[in-house]
Amino acid sequence: MGMVLNISEPALDYVLYGNKSNFFSNYITQQLQQIKPTFNEFSNRIYQTLQNSYDFINNKLTQYGIVNQLANSGLQVMDNYIMPLMSFTELQQANLTMQRWIICHPEVKQLYVNQDIDGYSESYKNIFGKEVGEEDYNYRRATDGLLTSTDDYWVVKHYIDDLLPGDRELENFEKFAISHTHDTIDYILSTCKFDFTCTSKTPPKINRS
Repeated sequence: MGMVLNISEPALDYVLYGNKSNFFSNYITQQLQQIKPTFNEFSNRIYQTLQNSYDFINNKLTQYGIVNQLANSGLQVMDNYIMPLMSFTELQQANLTMQRWIICHPEVKQLYVNQDIDGYSESYKNIFGKEVGEEDYNYRRATDGLLTSTDDYWVVKHYIDDLLPGDRELENFEKFAISHTHDTIDYILSTCKFDFTCTSKTPPKINRS
């Protein structure tokens, strides 16, 4: 059965083509640099058009608004591999990118290091070491600048790390998606005995001995 959705033109482009802002930003930057410093009226119009396009592409509030609009419509962007996972089944079926952010949950990471869970053994490859919590590079990336809680207080922490080759800073909405996923994990670990990092139809119990 089909669905009729009312979304804006930029949101439709986001669904069909994904977030290509980095690609277009680099392209427009190159074009801006090639325009000669001495402008005539025509080249000035081109420059202003390119500058306006650059500003739009790099406007994070605009991007957040589009992503939020799509999320409220129940749609996912084709290349937005970071998304909130809100159930046992969704955690089981997590894509490769989300597996990284699931494993960095402190309790899950400790279970993984102790070999007490499967840890997406058919697909996830740990190249980030055995550190847990704030000692874990991925956990620091996921919680940098976010409001988090301890047993006694709320805190915002900022971490200064050299990014690994090929890595990038997470957008705030991506951190929120990971945070919501970790909330789901907290609930499941407290109410369920079974291993959501095992993709078999009958997942085993988590080894908590």
